[in-house]
Amino acid sequence: MDVRTTAEENISGLTDLAMAVRAAVEDKDPSRLGALFAPAALICVSGRFLAKDEALRRLAVFFRTVEQLSMELTRLEEHEVTADGLFGSFAVEFHWTDTTTWEERNAIGTLSLTARRGATVKTEAVARAAEWQLTGFAYTPRTSEPADQGLTRGVGPSGWATSLIDAAYGPLSVWR
Repeated sequence: MDVRTTAEENISGLTDLAMAVRAAVEDKDPSRLGALFAPAALICVSGRFLAKDEALRRLAVFFRTVEQLSMELTRLEEHEVTADGLFGSFAVEFHWTDTTTWEERNAIGTLSLTARRGATVKTEAVARAAEWQLTGFAYTPRTSEPADQGLTRGVGPSGWATSLIDAAYGPLSVWR
């Protein structure tokens, strides 16, 4: 890692990469998301490790069953500059309409990313994040938001996931 890189540049690069993930998810574009990954990236969703192609295939299946998908990065919870690159953990909220029931769904979770410099991304839409390449991607559902955040939601189809079963059927779920 370049020692001339400032902390602000690192956080900016990490945030740009997270925003590129968000844009690909909201546009329901697994190939654009896949372009952000290093060839041997580690992907873990709800505790299950998946190869990049399998993770993107499962995500594409989910994309076909939803409308009005949105992904909000609500806060950067943790970040670290390592010898190999960057690590960041974001609180995320997903909102979508299930096309089989036409119910609105929500899920909260933690999105953790590791990245290194030297990406060769050929997609213009992710040009700002092209300096970084994902080497690790982990999504962990949460069953509730920490109480000190002041968020309250209903229970059920239009509320937050209230159990691990509900969370398992979220936007990055491997159980779909």
